[in-house]
Amino acid sequence: LKALVDMLDRQTTQLTRLVNDLLDVSRITSGRIELVRERLDLRSVVAQAREALAPSLERQRHNLTSELPESALEVVGDHARLSQVVSNLLDNAIKFTPEGGRIELRLRTEGTDAVLTVRDEGAGIDPATVPDIFSAFALREHQSRLGGLGLGLSIARTLAELHGGSLEG
Repeated sequence: LKALVDMLDRQTTQLTRLVNDLLDVSRITSGRIELVRERLDLRSVVAQAREALAPSLERQRHNLTSELPESALEVVGDHARLSQVVSNLLDNAIKFTPEGGRIELRLRTEGTDAVLTVRDEGAGIDPATVPDIFSAFALREHQSRLGGLGLGLSIARTLAELHGGSLEG
């Protein structure tokens, strides 16, 4: 019975994520997405994203290492939407890293910019297709069996841009 409940929980979470991604794409393309801007510490954004994905990390037996600044890295932005950017990046790393693999997350400053880097041990992306991975509904090889619609990176990039940032492959 516990296995059935766990499976239903995972499937419900997956379905909720898919619906939310579709709603976000709709809001973004219609220009109706609203950001609630406030002064925040990006370290708390990263912590929230890590916490949200802890069950997936454990299920895949991944080792996530984080390198964060010792002092606050303050920006003005929407905490929930910035957390969504980090979550989408980590979720991709989790999906494409072989079970038991390593994922590295690094937050630092470069001049006046905050820079977040996510590295994983996945197979990598063909350099010729890197620009395409940020398009809505862009599915990488084997992604459909891993779950998802190919929206995560597109949403993450748009949200980063709405905050005055960028997302690169």
